[in-house]
Amino acid sequence: ETSTGDGDGDGDGDGDGDGDGDGDGDGDGDGDGEVPMVGTGDFLIDIHEVRVRDYVAFLADFDNRPELPSACSWKGSHEPDAWADQLGENLDYPVRRVDWCDAWAYCEWAGKHLCGRVGGGALSPEQLVDSAVNEWFRACTADSTKIPYIYGETYDPAACNGVDADADLRPVMSFATCEGGYDGLFDMSGNVWEWTDACESEAVPDGEQLCQR
Repeated sequence: ETSTGDGDGDGDGDGDGDGDGDGDGDGDGDGDGEVPMVGTGDFLIDIHEVRVRDYVAFLADFDNRPELPSACSWKGSHEPDAWADQLGENLDYPVRRVDWCDAWAYCEWAGKHLCGRVGGGALSPEQLVDSAVNEWFRACTADSTKIPYIYGETYDPAACNGVDADADLRPVMSFATCEGGYDGLFDMSGNVWEWTDACESEAVPDGEQLCQR
């Protein structure tokens, strides 16, 4: 998931406003544009993981890729491992095998940012479970009102595509019961890992980073 951090409704990542529910802003209902978002005002977050189809658009837009931070100076390509295999599968699967630099670049390209500190910037290890400052944790727990699980206090092994669900990788939003913390937010638990803007040191190459997923 990515976030805009502004929540101002000006069309730069906080929902398309055309009323058809597809999030793409062109009114045709096909969902081929920007991923819709949810939030509380301090920031917004994509309602589901980045899909393969979303990442295809990023890779195709070579001229508009952002300049990478210095910690990613080693990075030569944003094409994930086993990319041909992913393209041959359901394009609504979440994209996999991306590293932290890929995730950061995609979010910047999309006009958003990798979930980090509320108000902008990276998180320290001490802030990983602090809903006052951590965007991802705040969204996952609905401002600490849904703990320890995104859907409430009682564990449901079938609610999300986790270790007890007996399911392989699924397209985004396949589990209607895996909604939360915020209403309309899906797959914050299970299916695939998600990167956040929380690394031990900006000076350490990505291959050696202890970044949080």
